[in-house]
Amino acid sequence: MCSAAGSIRSVPTLDWECAERLFVNVGITSHGEDTTGQQAEADPAGDVSGPTGRRPAVRTGAAGLFDPTRGLVRRIVRSGRSTPGRLSGLAVVIVVLAMIVAVVGAVVVAQRGNTTDRLTEHREPLAVAAQELYSALSEADVTVARSFLVTDDQRDVVRERYEADIEDAGTALAQAASDASTVPGAAERISVLTKKLPVYTGLVEQARANRQAAAQQDGGSGAEAGEQKLREASELMRSQLLPAAQKLYRINTTQLENEQRHASSFPWLLVTLVSVLLIVLLAAQVYLRRRTNRVFNIGLVVATGAVAVMVFWATAGITVQSVFVNRGSGTTAEEDTLVHARITALRARSDEMFMLLSGDENRRYREEFAEMSERLVGEDGSGGLLERVRDESGHENTSQRVEYASNSARSWLGIHDTIEGLVTGGARQRAVELATDTHDGGGSTATFTRLNRHLSKAIDSEREHFRDDISTASNALTLLVPGIVFLSAVTALSATIGLRDRIREYR
Repeated sequence: MCSAAGSIRSVPTLDWECAERLFVNVGITSHGEDTTGQQAEADPAGDVSGPTGRRPAVRTGAAGLFDPTRGLVRRIVRSGRSTPGRLSGLAVVIVVLAMIVAVVGAVVVAQRGNTTDRLTEHREPLAVAAQELYSALSEADVTVARSFLVTDDQRDVVRERYEADIEDAGTALAQAASDASTVPGAAERISVLTKKLPVYTGLVEQARANRQAAAQQDGGSGAEAGEQKLREASELMRSQLLPAAQKLYRINTTQLENEQRHASSFPWLLVTLVSVLLIVLLAAQVYLRRRTNRVFNIGLVVATGAVAVMVFWATAGITVQSVFVNRGSGTTAEEDTLVHARITALRARSDEMFMLLSGDENRRYREEFAEMSERLVGEDGSGGLLERVRDESGHENTSQRVEYASNSARSWLGIHDTIEGLVTGGARQRAVELATDTHDGGGSTATFTRLNRHLSKAIDSEREHFRDDISTASNALTLLVPGIVFLSAVTALSATIGLRDRIREYR
């Protein structure tokens, strides 16, 4: 309302600006002009004049787009200066943080669980397939060489063993190739193996055909041609097939190790978000205590308790999962050492066979045998790969198998020294008989078979321990995803109720 100061005589002190606004509102200007129509036409929504009586300038263009936002910000700032506004802001922050923790926590835990499950369902079987491919090819090279040394009554059995090795290699190759497109470098090695394995088997068949023809002709050049083809096949195996299989095995083992590290990595983002949520909840309780002199707010206490339960549950689950995944990583390393020990033993056994086939031209195979045997058991027979895996293994049954393998390795190497002595002394036929003897009395074949069997069982034992560890790791995350979502919802709801009750006290 407009008013005049003083009596009628003090009319000049009338607030003329206020009066002019009144006249304008009824459509009359200070000059007596009727502006009602113009006013309605100009501003049908009514008067929007400012406190000075002048209409504020309407901003257009890009600047005008931010006017609603500026108004909202001003209202929020004004509200934030009051206690109810601050409590409302705290409630919004807590709810938003709880929702973010629920989403991030669920995603992080689900990803860890999926990665852990993939270790046993996908990645580890592929690494095992590559390992079996590597071993089957090595055994095939040994078996086919032995088939040229054994007597006629043993030849069919050895041939069946060779064919089984090639079949195992083909099966392992098909499984290893199933994921080659997603693993860098794997496709190239698969291509080499796929192309060269038929070439190798073809050379072996040519060697057999030449040997068979020579047998029908009582020796001659056919036997020499057969042995030459066999050496070509072995050279192809050693120069291309085995290196490609070894590289494929290494690629898959590296992928397995990478996924193990990913599955046990520290969840920094989740820990940070939960820490921030706890800090905000504690800050809200401290603020309420100072403003209301109340020691506890039930809603905020329940919310904090829910977050505490979430922290303990998630910490226990993720810690147990990480511990067992890391144990699985240690088992993978021990299994890898055992695989290399077995391949080394097979390479040495192949050298032993070809040393006998080569006659006088056996220096290369002798030198390589010495290198492989030293790598397997050390210079004095008490070191090498077998001793290393025995020291590193944390599983009693694996250590026992490795101990048996070490004893068998020393016995086999002792027999090999006898074989070399016979070859050097000119008793090659006796050396061949000792090297191919399958009886358990003391033949090289029987002793090496025990060594290979113990190593194979040790590898299987480590694989079983790996699967048990990863299974336990996966079980540690059971129900953790819905648990995080539920506790986050409890946190948001309890904090909202607790702060709402305090806000009502100001109304």
